[in-house]
Parts: sequence; C-alpha cells; structure tokens
Amino acid sequence: MKVIANILVFSMMLVTIAQAASPKVSPRLYRVDGRPVPVSCLEALTYPEGAPGKVVIDLRNCGDPKLKPKAQADGSVGYDNPAGGYFYYSYVGQSGGIDILSLYSSGGGSGQFTQLVGVKHSGHFIRLVRGYAGGDRCNGGVSGAKISNGKLTFDQAITPYDLINLARPKEELKAYKDLEASAASCIGVSHMTGDDRHWTGVSLTEKDWPDQSGWTEDYRYQACFNKLYRETISSGHAELDRIGVVTFAQAFARRCVQSR
Repeated sequence: MKVIANILVFSMMLVTIAQAASPKVSPRLYRVDGRPVPVSCLEALTYPEGAPGKVVIDLRNCGDPKLKPKAQADGSVGYDNPAGGYFYYSYVGQSGGIDILSLYSSGGGSGQFTQLVGVKHSGHFIRLVRGYAGGDRCNGGVSGAKISNGKLTFDQAITPYDLINLARPKEELKAYKDLEASAASCIGVSHMTGDDRHWTGVSLTEKDWPDQSGWTEDYRYQACFNKLYRETISSGHAELDRIGVVTFAQAFARRCVQSR
C-alpha cells in the first residue's frame, strides 16, 4: 500500500509540474480536429486589420504552418519573424461568455503593440467580438491582465499628458505641445477594470524622472510637471486613487498652468 501511495503521490507531482510548465492557453484556440493550428492564425486579431464583428478566422485553413510556435516564460505562445517583428498571444480567461486573449505584436519597426481582445469560438471558427484596450508601449500598452470573479482587470501605460487628462481638467492641454505624450514616455500605469474607460487608480513608476536637455524644454509645462512628479514620488505618494489623481492634476494646474 505504501508503494502504491508513493506512486500516486509521484504521479500527482508529475501532473502538477506538467500543468505548471504548460502555456496558459486555451487548447481549443490553437488546435482543431486534434491538430495544432498555426499560431499565426490568430495574428488576424491584431490591429489595424482587426475590427470587432469583421474578423472571422477559419481554423481549418489559416496561418503559416512553417512558423513553428514558441512558448515564452510568461505563458504566451507565438513566433519571431526572421524578417523582423513578432506575434505572441496568451489566454487570459473568460468573462461574460467571451474568451479574452492578450496579444503582443510588432511589425519590425519601433512599435511594440499589446492588446486585449475578446473572441467567441464556434466549431472551426473564431470571431473577434470585442476590443478591450491596447496600444503601443506608453500609448495605452496593457499588462497584468487577469480575470477575478468574472471581471477583467489590467494595467495600462500612461504618459505625462495621460495622467493629467485622467482627471478631466478644465484647462484644455495639447499633447506634444504642453506635455510629452509619446510612446517612449511612460511615467506610470492606470489600473483598469472591464475596459479602457474605467479606472480605479494610478501607480507612478518612475522614481527617477529627470529633466532632459533637448526634450523637457520642447513642451510648455514639462519642467513644472517633472518637478511636481518628483515631489510626489519622494513624499511617498506613488500610489494614487482617483481622488489622488485629481489632487495631482489640480496642483499641476495651479503651479504650472495658471501661474504662467
């Protein structure tokens, strides 16, 4: 009996290890009729081509079988294009009867796009039914997606302009003129729930956010924003709830906009 018990325990350990090593991907989304579907099949879900209601993928006849799938440590599966660029995806979970996928893609240029999309699977077909959020790096890039109690939550990268704009200020600011708003200017993430319109707070992630010659002076209020940002971080307020974001934006308006 002891030997049998040990075998059972060992077998359970093997199953647990195998499950932990397996990519977090819904098998039905990349297999059809028991055969693996080329991972590039799902590349049609990426934008600008991908539009909810218009993209339908026939899993029996899609993708390039020569592009062998590769699993990443984070559970995503995809491929690197020898000519440049890449495509990976992971299965986040299901919410409201919709399978939610996290997509990571690049065409080989500077853009590094991340998206959260919803699909429905029926027979041999996958249909894109919803786009939750997405963007290029600091311009709306998404991370940390998960399903909890049937609800989708994730983080979305923000720029200096985005942080102020979240508070819906009275002063109308212009991106790239008043404040930096490029895909390379991440200063934090907003915590989103459900989609890219509902947020609960912000984390300021850049502990050292210096002024940079040839950059800071290009934007009317950037130097003042940078100083306020550094003061906020150093005072231990890197985590802001909705009221905290409004308070930051109000301080920015008083010190940077109204004082000019």
